[in-house]
Amino acid sequence: MLFRSLAAAVRLRQRLSQADITVIEKQGRFFSLPLSNRVLAGVLDPALLRRDYMQAARRHGWRHWQGVVSAIDRQQRTVSLGDQRIPYDYLVLAVGLGPDYSAWFGDDHAGARMTQTRFGAAWHNEDEFLDLERRLAAFTGGKLLMNLPAMPMRCPPAPYERAIALAHRFRQQGIRGRITLLDPGPGALGFRQLFADYYADVITHVPHAPIVKLDPQRRVASTDFADY
Repeated sequence: MLFRSLAAAVRLRQRLSQADITVIEKQGRFFSLPLSNRVLAGVLDPALLRRDYMQAARRHGWRHWQGVVSAIDRQQRTVSLGDQRIPYDYLVLAVGLGPDYSAWFGDDHAGARMTQTRFGAAWHNEDEFLDLERRLAAFTGGKLLMNLPAMPMRCPPAPYERAIALAHRFRQQGIRGRITLLDPGPGALGFRQLFADYYADVITHVPHAPIVKLDPQRRVASTDFADY
């Protein structure tokens, strides 16, 4: 929820011009993941999606710390950043979000880490996105498997848009590949029609096909009805 925390900092600065504001964030810069599908399609320069936090801090006049908050002491009104304890009078907490692979791996944390490292969804941070871009740059053809998370979803159109962006990329670059999209639900009607009318040669949409098991070593995803 980083953009919300920065928006909160900007609004606080506007209302409290003399306040001492500190923003803590674990990433070194902001990367606009909602626009990243356009980068994958090859129609947008990724440099346009990056914003430096230090520049924002200098522009708006707050203090920026890069790191991860490890503890909050509500009695003493401090947050811990490693060995550093930072005092506060008021705290705005933006907890963010991250991937959850427990539905596939349960307590198998090694399998979950391998999957995130080798096949990250690139909806989490810039590093994961850049790794996906590198893997796509090396993809010269074959089977590309995508899945959608079950509802409720943060941005329901985004995975469908990503499939279309990749199909556009394949066509533009002459890549002989097929995208199989495993959808746990029936699929959004408008996108289903797009797939059928314009991308039937590239995209295979499989509705009602949630992944129930994933083997990252063998590169096999299993649904209730078939292995992919």
